[in-house]
Amino acid sequence: MDFHIMAKTLEVDDETFLFLVEALIKTLTKDLALLKEGYEQKNIKMVIDSSHRIKGSSIQLGFEELSAPAKIIEEQARDGNLDNFTKYLETLEKLSAELIKLHGESKVK
Repeated sequence: MDFHIMAKTLEVDDETFLFLVEALIKTLTKDLALLKEGYEQKNIKMVIDSSHRIKGSSIQLGFEELSAPAKIIEEQARDGNLDNFTKYLETLEKLSAELIKLHGESKVK
């Protein structure tokens, strides 16, 4: 994942892209918590809404890999099926942690 290339794709400078990634991380952290809470409470609407936000916000910045498991969760939840939820949640958490780490490393440079 090269933030510089991603910034160029969005036609923004690196500083602006880092700011956008930071905003994504903040909302992603909140939405992951809501996603887990929705699952634990068996609240399908909460699962759908939070996975939809994760999907949309991450794809807008070019993080397709992060968007993909959120899309699957959303689609399955819309079908009333949360059987594979934990598998995709683990993927989202892993990718989120990688994004946070990469963002932190980018700010150091």
